[in-house]
Amino acid sequence: MADSSLLAYEADWNHFTEWCAVAGHSPVPASEDALLDYIDFCTGPNARSTATRCPPKSAPLSLSSIRRRLAAITFAHNAAGLPLPAYPIVKDRLGVAEREIGTAKRQARPITQVQLIQVLSLQPDSPAGRRNRALLLLGFTTGLRRAELVALDRGHVSFLDEGVSVFVPKSKTDQGRNGRTVSVPYSPNAATCTGTALRRWFAVLGDSDGAVFRRVLKGGTVSAQRLAPDAVSLLVKTSMSQLGEDPTEYSAHSLRAGLATALAREGVPLPQIMGQTGHADVHTAIGYVRLGTAFRDNPVAKLGGLYPS
Repeated sequence: MADSSLLAYEADWNHFTEWCAVAGHSPVPASEDALLDYIDFCTGPNARSTATRCPPKSAPLSLSSIRRRLAAITFAHNAAGLPLPAYPIVKDRLGVAEREIGTAKRQARPITQVQLIQVLSLQPDSPAGRRNRALLLLGFTTGLRRAELVALDRGHVSFLDEGVSVFVPKSKTDQGRNGRTVSVPYSPNAATCTGTALRRWFAVLGDSDGAVFRRVLKGGTVSAQRLAPDAVSLLVKTSMSQLGEDPTEYSAHSLRAGLATALAREGVPLPQIMGQTGHADVHTAIGYVRLGTAFRDNPVAKLGGLYPS
């Protein structure tokens, strides 16, 4: 299991145990009543709070988040050698939750190539600006997830004759921890070249080893501290806000989604898109293809009466 999944499970398990302490249930072994009450809590107004500190107004969790929390509870019981029984009524309650909450996913809007170029032009020629340019370009052209981006070390990046080679040591879908290599060709336009942006950022870092993307302190001092994954989302949201866009509609995933959508719009075959982004789920990748070709291949345009040629 990927480190990010373990961390999510740990947070979910901690939330469940805190809730049990307040609700009067034993977390291990979790009873059928405890799980039913917990699902009711997660679909209620205080679900996003910790059990010991519930604000009066807070949105219920999504169905996928509730399922992940239940998976974390199951994982913790299995680790303790106390596997949970398959409670049929719990499955039925999840079905009710699905109807109450709905299953529509709100995905981050993809960043377009035009928007990316605009965002890059807003970055100053400072240590933070150089880092941000390299992070935005590498995130877009490789399609790496935010956790994969901030986990990169200097030794994972190689400058070759035709482009940049990036070794990703582990990822969400790489359960065998075999790693994979992503290549990005050099661009003739230095302003949008991933390799150029990385070289300029590395010039700021000097010969120091360690993390590729690090915190930049006030005054331009570069810390040895690796950026947190949330910092990528914050950069994307701040950048899109500068363009006048609603930052709540964007996240770090907008870079990854932007690449997949742009490639689909250019007619790149699905296997090549998945090879660059590292998508393991064909259905997810097809979603980006449909988004990228929504108007180019739209059958409505075939209506000769409405769309005369």
